[in-house]
Order: sequence, then structure tokens, then C-alpha cells
Amino acid sequence: MAFLIDIFAGMLIAFCYDFFRTLRHTVQNKAVQIISDILFWILTGCITLTALFYNSDIQLRAYEFFGILTGLFFYFSVLSSLLQPVHKMITNFFHFFSKTLFTIGNFFGIILKTGYLFLTFPFRFFAKWLHCFAARRKTAFQKQKKLLKRI
Repeated sequence: MAFLIDIFAGMLIAFCYDFFRTLRHTVQNKAVQIISDILFWILTGCITLTALFYNSDIQLRAYEFFGILTGLFFYFSVLSSLLQPVHKMITNFFHFFSKTLFTIGNFFGIILKTGYLFLTFPFRFFAKWLHCFAARRKTAFQKQKKLLKRI
């Protein structure tokens, strides 16, 4: 039974590897690739430690590593080609979902910016008018000061 759990853990690790590989080819963003690599190694470590803990209380034995390697080999030789369309479908869904969220966020950003500009228009107009009035007052005051100095 323990050997079968290790084989299943190896197949699960290979499935995660295939998924993250497909995600890497779909999304060409460097930050997403770095985050996906970190997530893959964390997930792989959790799967391996869970299998080791469940089988032999985290005592490292050769048959466990052999079972994980057998599961990896079985997945890549048999199941990988069968599940590749599923990986594509999942990554296409994530790609569509991220594009949709970006579009919705962009739409709401435009609405918020337009609303901000609309609501602040009177204040901005008044500030510009006040600035122009103050500038005219300043120049008028400076002219009067020059005239008074002449006298």
C-alpha cells in the first residue's frame, strides 16, 4: 500500500509539473513565472512530505523514492499526452479570466476617473479662476507700488 501511495504522489507531482509548464508557456510574464516556480516547489515539497509522513513517519526509505520516480515515469510516458488538452483548457480559462478581470478593472478605472474629474471640475475651475485673479491682483499691486515709489 505504501508503494502505491508513493506512485500516486509521483503522478501528482508530474501533473503539477505539467500544469505549471503549460502555464509558463501560456503566460509570458516573468513575475508570474517566478511565482509559479516557487509555488511548484512548495507544492512538490508538501506532496512529498505528506506521502512520506503517511507511509513511514518521514523516515526516508529507498522504496519511497523509487515509488515517486515510478509515478513520474508512468505519468510522463502514459498520462501526460492524454491530459495535455485538459491542461490547455485550464490555462485558457485562467488566461480568459485574467483578461476579463483586467478589462473590468480598466472599465471601472475609467468610470472612477471620469467621475472624479466631473465632481472636482467646479473646484478646479474655481482654483484656476482664483489663481488668475490673484496673479492679476499681484501684478496690479506691483504696478501701484512702482507708481508710489516714483512719487
